[in-house]
Amino acid sequence: MDKVHGQGLYLYGCGDRYEGDFVDGKKHGVGVYMLAADSSHFKAHWEADEMISEIYDESISEIKAHLNNEQERKEEMDQLQEF
Repeated sequence: MDKVHGQGLYLYGCGDRYEGDFVDGKKHGVGVYMLAADSSHFKAHWEADEMISEIYDESISEIKAHLNNEQERKEEMDQLQEF
């Protein structure tokens, strides 16, 4: 499967979205993550899908917890699609 490289947009199953830089299919560089639940968003610097530094003043621990939950859901969906 092809991996996103460069600028792109990723839509999560829950409605969240990430728009920004990708390297080998992972968030890497500067990007904006928007939460579907309340439309809040933040800009951050990413390396290999990990948030490195926040550019807006959201709580980084809350965002990381949310992203971890999203990653787990994505992995579950990927496993279901393999069948």
